[in-house]
Amino acid sequence: MKKEKLKIGILLNNLSVSAWQYKLLETIARSNYAEIKLIVKNNSQLWHQPLTLANIWRKRARLWHQVQLLLDRKVAKVKSDCLASKNVADLLRDVPVLECTPHETRFIDRLRPEDVENIQSYQLDVLIRFGFRILKGPILKAAKYGIWSYHHGDNRVNRGGPPAYWEVIEQWPETGAILQILSEDLDGGQVIYRSWGPTRKLTIHQNLNNVYWRSVSFVPRVLKVLYEQGEAGLNKLIARFNHPLEFYDRKLYHAPSNLLALNHMLKHMAYLARLSFRRQFFHDNWTLYYHIAKKGGPALSFRQYKSLPTPKNCFWADPFVCQKDGKYYIFLEELPYKTKKGHIALITLGEKGQYEGVQTILKKDYHLSYPFIFEWEGEWYMIPESSQNRTIELYRCTRFPDQWEFVMNLMENICAADATLIHHQHKWWLFAAVDEMEGLASYNDELFLYYCEDLFTQNWVSHPANPIVSDVKRSRPAGKIFWQDGKLIRPSQDCSGQYGSAINFNEIVRLTEEDYEEKFLFQVKPDWHPSLKGMHTFNFDLNISIIDGFSYKRRI
Repeated sequence: MKKEKLKIGILLNNLSVSAWQYKLLETIARSNYAEIKLIVKNNSQLWHQPLTLANIWRKRARLWHQVQLLLDRKVAKVKSDCLASKNVADLLRDVPVLECTPHETRFIDRLRPEDVENIQSYQLDVLIRFGFRILKGPILKAAKYGIWSYHHGDNRVNRGGPPAYWEVIEQWPETGAILQILSEDLDGGQVIYRSWGPTRKLTIHQNLNNVYWRSVSFVPRVLKVLYEQGEAGLNKLIARFNHPLEFYDRKLYHAPSNLLALNHMLKHMAYLARLSFRRQFFHDNWTLYYHIAKKGGPALSFRQYKSLPTPKNCFWADPFVCQKDGKYYIFLEELPYKTKKGHIALITLGEKGQYEGVQTILKKDYHLSYPFIFEWEGEWYMIPESSQNRTIELYRCTRFPDQWEFVMNLMENICAADATLIHHQHKWWLFAAVDEMEGLASYNDELFLYYCEDLFTQNWVSHPANPIVSDVKRSRPAGKIFWQDGKLIRPSQDCSGQYGSAINFNEIVRLTEEDYEEKFLFQVKPDWHPSLKGMHTFNFDLNISIIDGFSYKRRI
C-alpha cells in the first residue's frame, strides 16, 4: 500500500517570494514524500505599505544600514541571486489560499482563533514559515509537527538578525544556519537541522547568498526523514541537534543604527583595501613537506618535515604517497599559475629521500586534483578529483608508476570533490564533499557517504544519513582514511575562515548501512612553520609521511 504524502502548509506575506524560497517550494511540490495543501497569506498592511517619504522617514533610524545592504548587493558577484523575486502563483495554482490579518504588537504576530481553527481543519503535518513576524500563541500547535522556521545564523552564538550580516562585519570564520520547530522562545525552538558554512567575507550579499542557497535542502531532507521513518526519525534528529542545556549568553543582535552602520561600512572598506593589496602583489603558493622516519606509521612531529623544491611557475598540492621497490612515489596536483587548471603529476624520491624529478602523468581538458591512489587485488588504482567534469572517475595503472588508463565513471552528474575510498566490512565506502546546489553554495560544507559491494559499478547507494557531516570546519576529506591503534581515522579539512586553514583528525565510531558517527580528536594548525597560512592534505605510507601547506608568495 502506497504511503500517504505529508501535508504541508506555507506561511507567506505575499505570493512573490525569494528565489531560494521558490526553489525549496518547487522541490517539495515535485517530491514523492510531501505535498503543499495550504497557503496562509499575511494580509497585514505592514507588508503593503507604499514607498513614500513618510514611510522612509519613519525608518530613518536604520536608513544607513539599508543603504549599506543596497550598495553591497549592487557590487556583489553571485551566480544566482537568492533574493531575486519569483511568483508562486503558477507553481501552486491549485493550492487554496487562506488570508489572515494577525493581531500585531511591536514585533509579534498572533493569529485570530478562527484563523487557527481554519488552518487546523486542513490536518497539516507541517507548517513552513516564510512570512509573518515573530509568531506566538495557538498557531504554534496548528500543525501536527509544528511550524518549521529557518534562522540563518548559529543560534548558539547569534540570535536576532540581520541574517549573514554580523558574521561578515565581525569577521567570524563560519556562518551557521538552523531549521527549528518554533516555540515561544525567540530562535530557541527545537533544532531539527544544523549546518555551518564558510563566511564569505568579501561582501555581505555573497555571504547571504551562500547561506540561503545552502539551506534550501534542509526542509526536504527533514521531510524525507519524517516520511520514511515517522516521528521516531524526527525525534532522532532532535536528539542529534539539541543538548539538554542550551544556554544563550550572547547579546540579541539587531540591525545597526545609522552611526554604527556607517562605521561598519568604513571598517569593511578598509578590510577590502587590505585584501585587494594582498591579491594584487601576492598569490597562494602551495608546497609539499615530507618526513622519512626510521619506523613505520605517521610522523607526528611536523617540525621534522622538510619541504620539496617547488617550481616558480606552479604550485604542488594534494599529495598522496606510496613506497615501492626502495623508492617513494608522490602523486599530486600540479597547477600552473598561467592556466589555473590542475593536472596530476608524479614526484619520485630515492631511497634516502633525494629528489629525482617530476613528470605529468594525467592531464585532461578539465581540472584534476586530489589523486586518491589505492592498491586492490595486486593492481593500483586512482580516483582524481574531476568535479569540473561532474564525474567521479576511476583509473587503473598499466605500468607503475606513470602509465594510467581510464576504467569507468563511478558516478556521473555529480559535483563531488576529494572522493576518498575505504574497503571495510566487505563493502566499499566512498566519502566525498558534494555540492547539491550545483555551484550556488560551497563544496566545503557537507560530506556525503555512498557504499556498494563491487568497486566496478555505478550502483552506489546514498547513505540514509546524508550528508553525514554538514560543517565547514570538518567536512571535506583531507587524505586517506587509516587505522591507528585500533581506531579508524578520517582526516578532514577545516575550511572556515579560509580554504584549507587546518587539518582535523576524526575517529569513525560507527560505519554501517544505517548509521554513521564520528568524533573529533584533534586539529593540526600551520603554526609549526613561520610562513605557513594553511594546510589541507595529510597522507603516509610505511615510513614516509607527507603534507601540503600554503604561504603568500610575491607575484613575479
